[in-house]
Amino acid sequence: MKRILILLSFLAISCQSNSGEMPRQAGQASSELMNGLEAMHHVRELLLEAGERLKAGHLYNLLAYSYFWNAESDEEYDKGLPFIEKYIDLNPNEANAYDSLAEFHLNKGEFDKAIETYQLAFEVDPEFEWATRNLALAKYLQKMASEDSKVMQWTSESDEAKST
Repeated sequence: MKRILILLSFLAISCQSNSGEMPRQAGQASSELMNGLEAMHHVRELLLEAGERLKAGHLYNLLAYSYFWNAESDEEYDKGLPFIEKYIDLNPNEANAYDSLAEFHLNKGEFDKAIETYQLAFEVDPEFEWATRNLALAKYLQKMASEDSKVMQWTSESDEAKST
C-alpha cells in the first residue's frame, strides 16, 4: 500500500501548479505516508483537486483505482465508480476509460456488464491491446463462474474420476 500512496502522491503533486503551496503540501503528504489511511485520504484530495482544476481524466482514473486497490468492503470499492464515470465524461474517445469501467464490473463479478464495456473499449480503439486481452479474460471468468463449469470441476475432482 505504501508504494501506491507514494506513486499517487507524486502524480498528484506533479499535476499541481507551481504556486508555492505545493512544496508544503508535498512535504505534508510525504510525512503522512506513515499514517496509511490519513495519507490515502490526503492523496485522494490532491488527486480530486488536480483532476477538477486540470480536467484530466487520467487523474480521476487514479483516484478510482485508489479505492479499487485499497477497498476492504464492497461499499468502499463502489466509491471509485463515480471517478471512472467522470474519466469517461472527460475522455469519451479513450479506450482505457472504458477498460477501467469494465474492470470495475469484472471485479464485482458482473460479467455481462464487463464484457459489454470491454467490447466498447475495443470499438473506441481496436489497437488498444488491453481491450482484447481483458475481453477474453472476462469471457473466460464468466464461463468458469457458470454452474456447468462448477459441476465439471467437481466431477473431475471426485475420487471416482481420479481412479479412471
